[in-house]
Amino acid sequence: MKGGAQLKLSHNIPSVYTLPSRYDFIKGQLIVMEGNIEIGENCEIQSFVKISDKVKIGNNVTIKEYTRIDKGAQIGDNVQVRGGSVICEDTIIEGDNDLGHSLICTNHPKLNKFHGVDIKQPPMIKRFARIGTTVTLMPGVVIGKNSIVGAGTLVNKSIPDYEVWMGSPCKFYRKINEDEIVK
Repeated sequence: MKGGAQLKLSHNIPSVYTLPSRYDFIKGQLIVMEGNIEIGENCEIQSFVKISDKVKIGNNVTIKEYTRIDKGAQIGDNVQVRGGSVICEDTIIEGDNDLGHSLICTNHPKLNKFHGVDIKQPPMIKRFARIGTTVTLMPGVVIGKNSIVGAGTLVNKSIPDYEVWMGSPCKFYRKINEDEIVK
């Protein structure tokens, strides 16, 4: 965290946080932060969250309970990461996103090989994307700007900007109407 930045813990209890290199209880909340982590202004991190080395978190970000953010992930400004999510190594979340509960981003060499995928790139979520509950993003997929991914979707291919996709595996549902675009 940049020097002196305020970090809000759950229930919006303000606290200045010095990064430990181990498990730590802060006002009764177990939060694990390992290594060099950058956290912007006005962020809220709830209980039982693990954030690994080289993670960058922008301003006005909320990370709900039981979430894991792996090494090198980048989260832009104005993002909600709901509880129980796993943001894999090097994932890029551009900003202004609403991510549903239990989002799973995958980028694991053994899992990739098992699924016949030879992609070593992490998922990427572009600005203003909205992702439903229990969505799984396979390695290398890109969720387009202002796109919507329905609950329970297995995203095994990239989703273009301004589209709604859902299903397991994901299928195109419809284009985003002009009045649905988030700005």
